[in-house]
Amino acid sequence: QSMTSIICYELPPTIYQHLSNGDKIPSAYYWFWSIGAVCIVITCILLVPRIKQFRDHAIVIRDEQDLSLLPFPYFASILFVSFPVLSTILEYISFLSPISTYTTEFVMVSYEALVLFCFTRVLIMLLGSYRNTLLVLKQAPKTKFYAVAPFGCCFRACCQPSSVSNKDFRNLMFMIVQYSIAAPIITFAIMLRTYSHSRVILQILRLLKTL
Repeated sequence: QSMTSIICYELPPTIYQHLSNGDKIPSAYYWFWSIGAVCIVITCILLVPRIKQFRDHAIVIRDEQDLSLLPFPYFASILFVSFPVLSTILEYISFLSPISTYTTEFVMVSYEALVLFCFTRVLIMLLGSYRNTLLVLKQAPKTKFYAVAPFGCCFRACCQPSSVSNKDFRNLMFMIVQYSIAAPIITFAIMLRTYSHSRVILQILRLLKTL
């Protein structure tokens, strides 16, 4: 029993532990679970028909133009609209089973990186080309676009308002691509480190139990 308690301290609770100890769970938990379920239902009611509408229209365009895949703008739009649905469901799973938090966070960060990359591509596509995008950015008001969170805002006083140059545009594209690649890798590494650390502790406790 004592070893089980130690493991419970090391590992977040699972949905089974929540349900099997229902008499010890505060009543507020049930209220939060119910509210979360209602939020999922409302989100699905509002967005699933819109997702289906995008998909049906994309299929029509694909068949009319004899394309192999769905047109990229429609595919990206489906990704954008699906993000609230996916994030709501994953957050609810994490709320029900806290031990799955790192896994759901990895899925969300990976999806977010994909959405960010696709949004950039759609934005450039709507503006016509990289050249047109750069012209639009140059005509925009001068801002301190590098002075943003989490680190750039600390040097806001040192930055001068400016327009986006060719070099700045390349830097911004590089930052978007590196975030889309690095964020899922870092999150996956944290997830592996956490779960592997927990498995090592579990194996040590089992070994001590046999002694």
